[in-house]
Amino acid sequence: ATGGIFGEFSAEHLETRKMISNSTVSGSTNVGGIVGLHYDGRIAEAVSKGDVSGSINVGGFVGNMNLAATFIEGSYSTASVTAGTNGSGFAGSIIASATIQNSWYDPSFLAGAATLSPATGLVGNLVMVGSDTARTGLIQTTLTQLQNDSVFFGANFNSIDPFIFNAGDYPRPYFEVYPQYFND
Repeated sequence: ATGGIFGEFSAEHLETRKMISNSTVSGSTNVGGIVGLHYDGRIAEAVSKGDVSGSINVGGFVGNMNLAATFIEGSYSTASVTAGTNGSGFAGSIIASATIQNSWYDPSFLAGAATLSPATGLVGNLVMVGSDTARTGLIQTTLTQLQNDSVFFGANFNSIDPFIFNAGDYPRPYFEVYPQYFND
């Protein structure tokens, strides 16, 4: 497993927050912009902006989420993705009971077998810029709506989310917009 920050992330790590990867990540199986293989545990307030490529289970954010107690919250990806099999703008492969919630993605580029939506199940709300009629469980929108519609923002990102709405820009987490307040 290969990731921009973690190759593998599990319950041993419990929870991690506030990270940005703008890396070029390349591997074979389970390749992601933040984490390659995510099983058990929580990742929140993370951002993936780089280039991700691999053969199987390749995602702009996570390559493979494969346990029920696996969570991603309040995160986004604009990474480009190139995949041989099971590739998508956010997650290459997701077990049906893993949870992605209050997150969004807008891949800058998709190539090979990479598609807009994940190859398997999805629980929670995940906002996708684009249209994919083959998948359900995704909130589909346009870039204009994501960046400019405060009503859409309010309906899809609740008050505990880390995102800030600024018209004309992507929703971004507080720590990315105001890093001076999060330096230790």
